[in-house]
Amino acid sequence: MEIMGPSMLLGGLLLILLTRPDFTAPTWDATSILCVLYTIIGGTMIPFWAFLEGARYTGAQKSSIFSLSEAVFSTIVAMVLYHLKFQATDLVGMLMIFGSVLLLSVGKSPLP
Repeated sequence: MEIMGPSMLLGGLLLILLTRPDFTAPTWDATSILCVLYTIIGGTMIPFWAFLEGARYTGAQKSSIFSLSEAVFSTIVAMVLYHLKFQATDLVGMLMIFGSVLLLSVGKSPLP
């Protein structure tokens, strides 16, 4: 946990330097500040904290399996909500994720 925050900050700063985004300065009023705070706290900090708490209770192996399958389930939910159509590459990618989850979870005994 102590390395995640600084590494994400450093990665973001490096991407700004490498991509040089040209954008106009936003208007900072009370609504925009509340929206940014909601995004930071409600969309990043609380879900990440909940994931780490869940990982503490379930263990590293189960939490890694859950985090691998999150991308697949969010894709399926987006398909249902927005009536998206899958391409062949999407299906192959989901099958590869499920295959890796299956390989990780089957047949391994925990190390002593």
